[in-house]
Amino acid sequence: MSGSKSKGQDIKPDRLSSSKQKDTVQKQAFKTAKAMESRMEQLKETILPEHQAELEFPLTKAMILHNKFPIMGQDITVKRGSKILDNVSFQFPLGQTIAVTGNNGTGKSSLLQDIVNGENYFDISPKVTIEQYKQMDYKLFGDESAVKFLMRHTELEEPVVRSMLVSLGFSPHEVMKPVNKLSGGEATRVSLALMFVKPSNVIILDEPTNFIDLATIEALEKFIKAYKGTIILTSHDQYFVERTANQIYRIENQKLQRIK
Repeated sequence: MSGSKSKGQDIKPDRLSSSKQKDTVQKQAFKTAKAMESRMEQLKETILPEHQAELEFPLTKAMILHNKFPIMGQDITVKRGSKILDNVSFQFPLGQTIAVTGNNGTGKSSLLQDIVNGENYFDISPKVTIEQYKQMDYKLFGDESAVKFLMRHTELEEPVVRSMLVSLGFSPHEVMKPVNKLSGGEATRVSLALMFVKPSNVIILDEPTNFIDLATIEALEKFIKAYKGTIILTSHDQYFVERTANQIYRIENQKLQRIK
């Protein structure tokens, strides 16, 4: 009996000690987990930016114009067989984005094309250099990389060109992809970038949101906001127009009226 009691007395303190050790380990593990959780929250607050850096295009020599209204029209008439615009006047200001809206067949594309062609009934500054984007204008040829292809047509620094391609959804590896290996969507995005990297001070966009996905539309909006020249565009996408245009005109009943 005394032997049994001695054994029991010997075991009991060991069990208590083991239980205390387990409690201590569990408490320490809990403290460690809480400390790690707190640290992760601090890292999130420190590392993750609230806003992504805005894309910025440098002011190139081609963009410098001293005419406040590089493209104007006074009592002009645009015809395609019959009249589509009759006796309209406008002044498109320097450094602004102007949207021309209206129903199909009202003359939006015809007006833009006559500006591109430099028809003599417009008053266009002699220093105006126009780049144009057309629907389905995406066929690219050659085996040079996307970034090298764009660099061949621009005065911009390579980091700016690369950042444009990244904004369009290209990874750092994909910017080195040969242009003749690009998918239709990728080639369209490079064509959009090409228009903005070329030396120009006026860009014409005729329905640019057709046939491109939402991510590319959002990138295009960034390009428009970063571009320091004048942009004239047409679009049926009212949300896109509201987000990008400083001035909005509407063609209706052969008249061009400013509505914003």
